[in-house]
Amino acid sequence: MAHSQSPLRNPQWSKSLALILSGIACLSCLGTNRTFGQAPGRLLAPNGKSLSGTILGTSPTDVEIENEDGDLKRIPLDKIAEVQFIDEPPKLASARAFLMRGRPGDAIGELESVLDSELEGVPPLVVAEMDFAKAAAAGLMAVESGEGVAAADALVVGFLSKYPRSHHFFEMQQVLGELRAKAGNYADAMQAFDAMSKGPAAFKIQSSNGKGHILIEQGKFADAVREYDVALAVTASDDASLTRKREAALGKARALAKLGKQTDAIRLAKATIDEADPEDRNLLSKAYVVLGGLYRAMEGKEQDALIAYLTVDLVYNTVPESHAEALYYLSDLWGKAREEQRSRQTGQVLRDAYPQSEWAKKLATGGKT
Repeated sequence: MAHSQSPLRNPQWSKSLALILSGIACLSCLGTNRTFGQAPGRLLAPNGKSLSGTILGTSPTDVEIENEDGDLKRIPLDKIAEVQFIDEPPKLASARAFLMRGRPGDAIGELESVLDSELEGVPPLVVAEMDFAKAAAAGLMAVESGEGVAAADALVVGFLSKYPRSHHFFEMQQVLGELRAKAGNYADAMQAFDAMSKGPAAFKIQSSNGKGHILIEQGKFADAVREYDVALAVTASDDASLTRKREAALGKARALAKLGKQTDAIRLAKATIDEADPEDRNLLSKAYVVLGGLYRAMEGKEQDALIAYLTVDLVYNTVPESHAEALYYLSDLWGKAREEQRSRQTGQVLRDAYPQSEWAKKLATGGKT
């Protein structure tokens, strides 16, 4: 996609960008200016506990709630796993759950079944949540499939300009960065990821992770290593931050391999796998895909690459993006091993399970995208 196609090149979106950037001008502003509006709901903590009451307002760094005893509490975003609204349509809640599990296609299906009547008279915060889900699902689906990137970009920018105080602000900056990177608009993507550095620890880490990925795409591998080291140096102990630090380690492994340091890269990838929570299927699926890629780039390590990708296919196959990539390279490796039947079968699984993925399209074009 040509750089000039970015919505930010359109004067219509210049004002929107100014609004988005003004929202991250200073950290003190993030904590005080908020989107107000009362809506009954509950905040779920990462440990499974919940706090019910009336949600009074949100900001990019916290949510304000009046609990059932009438006490006002301001809960930092890194202490919240999910914000739920009592008056939200059930399909909206289901769509958000799919988004949290990395399944934007299923989220879109749920959102399409929400009736207009279900949103009549609901609090503005619920309307904002619906707008978030639509924009996030479209954005993530475009990143996954490579289609509709410009339209999704416009939706995400529209959400950020309309709701600059949303508790989804940094989350949507990440989606925007991924969309821009997908379109090859690296300067705009870096700007979006840089905005995340003003957020809680998990987003600071993801800011560097996003920039590291772009630097790898640009062939700036030493710069990428330095960016991932910034992520790894962030002080944090919450689960989300630790997971993103492990993702930073995987990114650093990829960059090290590109610098010819394959032994260090493989050691780092394996250490990340050993340290990961065995139940963190999302991270482990990414980790084994990275490990497979490291082995695949080394002469005589095809068998090790096969084992890594098979681990994704047989054990960690619930993350569509990682599973699709593993299937693509499994089909390729089986073919090189002259296991033609297995190669065809694996390719067919890829086409049937993820027909809209970039990996299915790459298979159909013989490796070209």
